[in-house]
Amino acid sequence: MSSPDRAPGLKEAGTKKRPPGEPSPRGLRMRELEHLTGESRATILYWISQGILPPPVKTSRNMAWYDFRYPKLIDAIRTCQRDHNSSIADLRALVEQRGDPFILLELQENFRNFLLGFPGRRSLDRSEFLRVTGWTEGELDEALESDLVLPVEEGRFDENDVHAAFKIQELRREGWSLEDLTFYPREARHFADREMEVLRRNWPRTLSQDWDKRRREAIRETTLARQYIFSRIFLRAFRRWEAERQKETSEGAIPPEGGKRKGRRGEP
Repeated sequence: MSSPDRAPGLKEAGTKKRPPGEPSPRGLRMRELEHLTGESRATILYWISQGILPPPVKTSRNMAWYDFRYPKLIDAIRTCQRDHNSSIADLRALVEQRGDPFILLELQENFRNFLLGFPGRRSLDRSEFLRVTGWTEGELDEALESDLVLPVEEGRFDENDVHAAFKIQELRREGWSLEDLTFYPREARHFADREMEVLRRNWPRTLSQDWDKRRREAIRETTLARQYIFSRIFLRAFRRWEAERQKETSEGAIPPEGGKRKGRRGEP
């Protein structure tokens, strides 16, 4: 009987036993993948079913080999979910557009560019951007005029612009109005003006030889601080709102999901 660890057609006599812990040249097994990534088998199989992980190479009914890039790809998915606020639907849409799950590795690589506002490596012109996103000319003009899409270079669009377009599409499908969406650029412009006042007071007034390095460091540090403080303040506000909703629900002011509002005394 041939070993399930060997590819079909490989003879018993011609094989050498692998030292313990040494990966197979064919790829990783599921248990090795779980150990390397810390993700459960159920999660990995779910991501495969959603198309954001490629299917493994099956050599028999009970043996599947996973690409050595899987751990990096799983880390990219977690980065997109945690730091980029990407849903499985967002990632699946991007993979379907590009036809390759490994595009997520490039998205992870460009995530720092997304935070710092530096151009990504891939650049699309207007017609390519419309083709990739499925937007009309009018939709793109509206997004540009409203500062919902903010290309670093005029007339050129990077991966981050494409991702923003997908997110805008998703929110519009969920019923967000243009007025609600433009809340973000309106408030961001106001905040950026105030933040620059702080930076001007604290940055050196003369340009030094290492100015570019210091500029990048300052942008990185303020971005991370902004991300931390904004997310924590929002989390607190959201929890207060949840508590208010729960209180109103328990008092009958608003109905629970799928239920009816309790009538006050004397009401039907």
